[in-house]
Amino acid sequence: MNAMIDTLKAAKSFEGAGFAKAQAKSLATTIAEATSASREDMVTKDYLKGEMAVLKNDIVRWMLGSQVMLIVVLVALANFTKLLAAHS
Repeated sequence: MNAMIDTLKAAKSFEGAGFAKAQAKSLATTIAEATSASREDMVTKDYLKGEMAVLKNDIVRWMLGSQVMLIVVLVALANFTKLLAAHS
């Protein structure tokens, strides 16, 4: 995405198509500015892959953590019910 627009070449092309020199120059400059501004907002596939890997790791950690907590709660509940059964 690092392709730059050759504004001089574009302006000459516009002039050849019948635009006045000032119009051709202005149009070429405007197009170059618009495309360079939109490139700043784009992300690469490598960036997205990296972000997805981070999110995947976060999800796995949360899922494993919640499973461990569930096991701890179930064991505590089982021990509590055994304690209640022994006292009754």
